[in-house]
Amino acid sequence: MSAPSESDGSMMMMSAVRPDKDWCPTCRAAMNELDGEAARLGNITVVVVNYDRASELKRKYGISYQHTYVQIDAEGNKIALWRGGGIDGVLKNVVRASM
Repeated sequence: MSAPSESDGSMMMMSAVRPDKDWCPTCRAAMNELDGEAARLGNITVVVVNYDRASELKRKYGISYQHTYVQIDAEGNKIALWRGGGIDGVLKNVVRASM
């Protein structure tokens, strides 16, 4: 996957969930929503990261809760961070580049 560029208005989001945990109903719901309704995000790219295995990213971005979304720029710098909300939360909280 290529890094997003400001010229096309795309943004990369990191969703820290537990995609391999069948026992986690919140994780299952988040993954199902992302799979089924991704078209609503337009040019926003969501990268799902396994919360249990992402120690370095959790430290870098200050993630302490598994359903955290982090908006990053093309260089990997944090732009915004929020917890939960699914696709509606992404659309509400994402910081859009001024064009």
